[in-house]
Amino acid sequence: MTKSDTTLSIQIIGNATDPHTRGRATAVARHGANVTILSQEKYGCNEIKEKVITAPLLPGPFRRLQTFRFALQWIRELQQADVTHIHYAREFGAWMSLIAGTTPVVVSTMGGDVLKKERWHEMNPFEAALTKRVLTSADLVTAKSDFLAKAAMDLGVRSECIYKTVWGVDTSVFHPTSTPMGTVCERFGLPEQGPFLLYPRSIAPLYNTHVAVEALALIRNDFPDTKLLLAGGHPNPEYLAKVRETIRKHSLEESVFILGGLDQKAMPDLYNLADVTLSLAGTDGLPQALLESMACGTPCILTRLDRFSDFVSDKVNALLAAPTPEDVKRAASQLLGDKALRTTIIKSGLATIANRGDLHNESGKLLPIYEKLAANRHPKPFATRIFAGILFGLNVFYPLFVRLKKKIQEKTN
Repeated sequence: MTKSDTTLSIQIIGNATDPHTRGRATAVARHGANVTILSQEKYGCNEIKEKVITAPLLPGPFRRLQTFRFALQWIRELQQADVTHIHYAREFGAWMSLIAGTTPVVVSTMGGDVLKKERWHEMNPFEAALTKRVLTSADLVTAKSDFLAKAAMDLGVRSECIYKTVWGVDTSVFHPTSTPMGTVCERFGLPEQGPFLLYPRSIAPLYNTHVAVEALALIRNDFPDTKLLLAGGHPNPEYLAKVRETIRKHSLEESVFILGGLDQKAMPDLYNLADVTLSLAGTDGLPQALLESMACGTPCILTRLDRFSDFVSDKVNALLAAPTPEDVKRAASQLLGDKALRTTIIKSGLATIANRGDLHNESGKLLPIYEKLAANRHPKPFATRIFAGILFGLNVFYPLFVRLKKKIQEKTN
């Protein structure tokens, strides 16, 4: 299929409320494809179509039966496009694509869906099996880094099915601006005196938000007016309480601002306001926050992980640190006190985005691949689809098996 024959139809499976999934879908649509996001949550996208697939919650014993009805809704929708593109293999719609099995499938790995040793303990055996089959049966798997590509291949994805891309950011949105500090501070209710550290990741244990707070207490010994801006969405309630307690412990109530999850349109102003961006996750793919920070000309302190080595060079386009208060303090003090180092990282970061991280350019490279896949479309073998359906059924009833096993053990004891 070519664009001259007809408009390419692409279904994106992902959360419509996620700005990264939404941004990638929009970028593909801007190249002329007919794009629809299939999501369990509604957002209200302007440039692309959005299909929300939900089911009313039934009580008690009917709930698991309802899951099968919900699955049928997904399967019907997943037969409507030329290509299905899954953003994150560990989700319901991705698993349903195995059973539908009628369209070519592209999977974009996000990290947690391929990092078996680090994240798969969160899944039960059948969820893990379904996720693995989504990856290994895909026609193409995109990975942001060599590390994620290897993780996918370790799960059984063939090397010829791997396509490396960081996707990047929309540089019409994320770029250096000259908005006055006073205007931005007034908008977000912030004092006009910095420096400002921005933490744009979710407030959750995975992202070590408390380390940023503890580092701030040390940084203020050298730079007493430093403020920390926490701008991540979807906070973990228990962990948020721990972060608040850490703030009180160090008497930082007037120096830490919990801004909550902000619309993507608000983030460029915060990146431009910030003197430093922090990303301190103990395990990660390649964080979008790094790319956004680079695009806005704000130097980023990133967890020192070998997996970033094919994109990040320490003291060149980012500054690497261990996720400890002391090392984060060291790195932040360097960036706040060494103008030459700061300038080098800013310039190199902007060049990195221009060369490898422009979303419009990178998404455009996928169009010929989509067209080739659509032209060679063939259904998955029937036995493969049936086996996926069996795995899904076992997954639905797995919690019942666990409860039954627990009751038997309790009676035995």
